[in-house]
Amino acid sequence: METFAGDFSTLWTLNQRPPIEHLTWDWWWWLVMLDDDEHPMAGKQLMVLWSTKENDHVHINDVEWKPKGTPGFDDQGAIQIDGMVCAWWFDGSVMHDEIIAKVCDMVVLPSNHASWPGKEGQGGGAVVPLLEGDCSMGMLPDRSQFWLNLDLSHKAVQSIQLKMTPWNPAMSTAREATATYLGSLGYDILRLHGTKVSGTIDGEDVNGTAYFQKVCVQAPSVPWYWGVLHFSDGSYLDWFLPHLSTTILSRDHREWKRRDISHIAVSQGGLFHDAVHGRSERFKHVHVEKDRQ
Repeated sequence: METFAGDFSTLWTLNQRPPIEHLTWDWWWWLVMLDDDEHPMAGKQLMVLWSTKENDHVHINDVEWKPKGTPGFDDQGAIQIDGMVCAWWFDGSVMHDEIIAKVCDMVVLPSNHASWPGKEGQGGGAVVPLLEGDCSMGMLPDRSQFWLNLDLSHKAVQSIQLKMTPWNPAMSTAREATATYLGSLGYDILRLHGTKVSGTIDGEDVNGTAYFQKVCVQAPSVPWYWGVLHFSDGSYLDWFLPHLSTTILSRDHREWKRRDISHIAVSQGGLFHDAVHGRSERFKHVHVEKDRQ
């Protein structure tokens, strides 16, 4: 598979639904899972979020964010947003929260824009935080690869340069999921279930796999359990369990509160892409057990 497949027409757009104050939340998100010879059972993980939100006041752990205004659009589809870029890094043994959590202006630029550097094309684009260092992500106009760059000043990691390339049709074809509850309440998700990853972290070569999603949510949020597994043969498994729980009353980010003991599922779902037999299966019943390590 040489290029990413599917419909990417909404990847570099916002306001597919009329925005709702205090509810609209848009983000682009990469979950990167890297091989680690020192910790082969756990590996290393990187999560990066570029986000904007229709709200007056947002707390991301200890970072305060007061979003200003609404996204601005030019006549060629470029967008300027007030947002945040955040990232979390697991080095194989230690979880480093917020290796970056910056409030900043960002530019979303489709590759058919006159300001796109180099050859123009359909489908490509970039999200570029306007910071001193490069913390951008994007896709080349020919859809052959994504990139993800992070210039950081954290003691655990300082430089991340990754490229994501297609894996197989089931994993690397863009898929959309959408639901409308009432009026413009609902969600829109564009996802890639899997890509191959290569690049460098602090000058050392790394390899692995990644999952991507671009999301707009316009609905009250409930807690959820979600997980994803990539298999070495190119197969894929995920599960999603939004639920009602007393954790919905939480006022801070502390884990394993006493009230975190039970849940009532709102819905259940799972997906398995079987790369060996070339088929996909959906599941309607999911059971999650929690065990504090």
